[in-house]
Amino acid sequence: MIGFFPFMHSIILAFCLQLPMMVDGFTQLWKWRESNNGLRVVTGCLSGFGQCLLIWYLADVLFTLLN
Repeated sequence: MIGFFPFMHSIILAFCLQLPMMVDGFTQLWKWRESNNGLRVVTGCLSGFGQCLLIWYLADVLFTLLN
C-alpha cells in the first residue's frame, strides 16, 4: 500500500494526472491552439507527480512479490 492511498486509487490517480498533459500535447499537435509556458509547467508538474505515484506503486508491488 502506498502511504494512505489504496492500490487501485493510486493507479487511477496516476493515470488521471497524465490526462492534462496529453490533452495539452495533442491539441498543440493537431494545431487547435498554442500552449504557453505557464500551462506547460502546470501540466508537467501534474504529470510528474502522477509518474511518481505510478513508479512508487510498481516498486511497492515488485518489492512485495520479491519478499
